[in-house]
Amino acid sequence: MPSPKLVLLFMAAAVGACAPPELTAPQEELVRRCLEMAHKQETSPECVAITRSMEKAFLRKRPDFYERLVADRVAYVEERIAEDMRRRDELNQCLDDHEVGRKDAPSCEDFMTHEIMRGLQERRLARCVAARLDGAAADADCQGLPERLVEDELHAERARRARRR
Repeated sequence: MPSPKLVLLFMAAAVGACAPPELTAPQEELVRRCLEMAHKQETSPECVAITRSMEKAFLRKRPDFYERLVADRVAYVEERIAEDMRRRDELNQCLDDHEVGRKDAPSCEDFMTHEIMRGLQERRLARCVAARLDGAAADADCQGLPERLVEDELHAERARRARRR
């Protein structure tokens, strides 16, 4: 009689040698969703039913699955970056218009008042800090800004300048 270890070894080899199952359309969809979730390091209770052989069958049928997943994510991120850059450029144009006195400029139509005011304050703070660091008179730009805010930004700008050297 063969040893129990030998029987287990033969059984494991037989199970591993089996061809992956043929998946139905709903199973394929479930495997696809679960693999996408796993790629994002998310889980779902319905994914417990997915076996390794089901994953292998799906990936054998779609060998470029992960490449497409990564390509889709890259495309999404690139779109978001482009949109953010476009919006930042539009806000900068609006802030430029505000600083030269055009309060109702068309470039400002897409922005709320608090966004414009925050942008103008950030610019004022940046000019104030730059003037203080460069030893120039900064009274007009620093007037009305909280001293603690100016000190924090001075510290941060000194660190940025030190890194650039």
